[in-house]
Amino acid sequence: MLWQIDRRMQSESEMTGKGARRYRIMVVEDNAAIAKAMQFALQRAGYETKWCEDESVYDEIKAWKPDLILMDLRMPRVDGGTLTATIKANPETQGIPVIIVTADQVTRERFEKTHANDLVNKPFRVPQLLERIGYWLQQRDRGVGLANA
Repeated sequence: MLWQIDRRMQSESEMTGKGARRYRIMVVEDNAAIAKAMQFALQRAGYETKWCEDESVYDEIKAWKPDLILMDLRMPRVDGGTLTATIKANPETQGIPVIIVTADQVTRERFEKTHANDLVNKPFRVPQLLERIGYWLQQRDRGVGLANA
C-alpha cells in the first residue's frame, strides 16, 4: 500500500515541473508521530514543511510565511480553533488557507467559528489530504476569497 502512495505522490510532484516554486506548508500538530508522518508525505509530494506545536505558532507563521497551514484543533498548549480564527482575522495572514486536520467531531457551528477553509478528519488517506492541499493552493494562487472563508 505504501508503494501506491509513493507512486501517486511521485507523479503529482512530476506534474509541477522541476523549476516550479516549492510551496511551504506548516503543520500545527502536538502529536510528534502524526506531525512527522504528515511532513514525510508532504515532502515526498514536493512541499517544503515546518512543524510547530506550541504557543509560538503565530510568530512562526508570520516569520516563515507558509502558503498553507494544516491545523490540529485539540492541543495541550494552544487551541487550534482560536488560533485559526486569529489567523483569519489578521489582514497580514488571512489569505493563508487553513485546513483543520482533527480527530474531533466538529459541528458546523464550531467549524464556522474558526473561519478555516476546509476540514479533514483523522484518520485520513494521504491522497485525500494532498488533493485538498492542491485545491486550496490553486485557490490561493488565483486570489479567490480566502479571507472570507
